[in-house]
Amino acid sequence: MRDWTMEDMIREYLSSLDTSYINKLRALVTQSTDKELEVISDRLVQQANITYTNKKDELTMYSIIEDEGVFITQVQYLADELSIVALYRLIEIKHKRLLEIIKKKPSSNYSYWGNVTDDFPEIKSLNHYPIVNELRLLNNSIKHGGVVSKWLAEITDLYGNENEELQNIGENYERLLEGAKEYVKELYGYVSAQDEFKEAYKLD
Repeated sequence: MRDWTMEDMIREYLSSLDTSYINKLRALVTQSTDKELEVISDRLVQQANITYTNKKDELTMYSIIEDEGVFITQVQYLADELSIVALYRLIEIKHKRLLEIIKKKPSSNYSYWGNVTDDFPEIKSLNHYPIVNELRLLNNSIKHGGVVSKWLAEITDLYGNENEELQNIGENYERLLEGAKEYVKELYGYVSAQDEFKEAYKLD
């Protein structure tokens, strides 16, 4: 096996999406919340075996345990939201890194979606463009109130109906993650075929 060259490293960086930090965060939070939910489940079993002389005290204890369970579930939900925001941020960075090489307007900032699609409408034909567009709209919904936006509701009902609180974020993360990775490969393929890229990197 030959040693990696600088060209290999450039290709690898530009054509891939490193989500290891996001994945580590998700694993850490999931491990912690799962453990805490098991503790709460055990406490509920214990509560069922306790005889209270005062019904109010019993209800209070169940309410305390329930509140703790709700809080832990919210921690997982927040981790799911953060994962989506971080994943889309990686896409923004990749857009900027790749499209700056072949930019058509000196003033364009490719951290902004509108500039990307205005200057390079061809990327809308990439196979995994719809996935990244969904990711973008989900990210926007998370950052603007945590409810399903009109635009997200128009393309999918996976997260609930318009103006409802977002649902199923964690359940759809892996699908969006894999789609985002494939999109970056396709975007690299598009960019690397342009003369400006070939001139800038002179990769064989």
